[in-house]
Amino acid sequence: MPGKNKDKYIKELENRVDELEDRMSAIEDIFAPAILDRQTAHIEAKEGDARDTLSEGDVKTIKIFDPPGHGSDPDSGVGKIDGIVTFVNCDGLNVDEGDVVHCRITNVLPNAAHGVATQMAEYDE
Repeated sequence: MPGKNKDKYIKELENRVDELEDRMSAIEDIFAPAILDRQTAHIEAKEGDARDTLSEGDVKTIKIFDPPGHGSDPDSGVGKIDGIVTFVNCDGLNVDEGDVVHCRITNVLPNAAHGVATQMAEYDE
């Protein structure tokens, strides 16, 4: 391949890569992080059994990615503990997206868990 044709071909490929990166960015911007987190958690939940990781009575720290008031239960937020979707009753606490709480696990199913928030917690990224 002569030099000019090679340079033209490389330039076309670079332009195509830029175009695809722009499209991917636009697609990612369409989906809210909470939606992507829920979908990812759903896929991860199918791969294992939450009962192997969590037990009723465990006290865990969890970051809430879907705060109370956004789902069917106005008092429950959603987060993940070790990749397990966990529905956390936050009644009595003012919990927003990204807040971290301590919660006591009340029920463990094969692919999800339920808990009750006991108090707000500190979160170090």
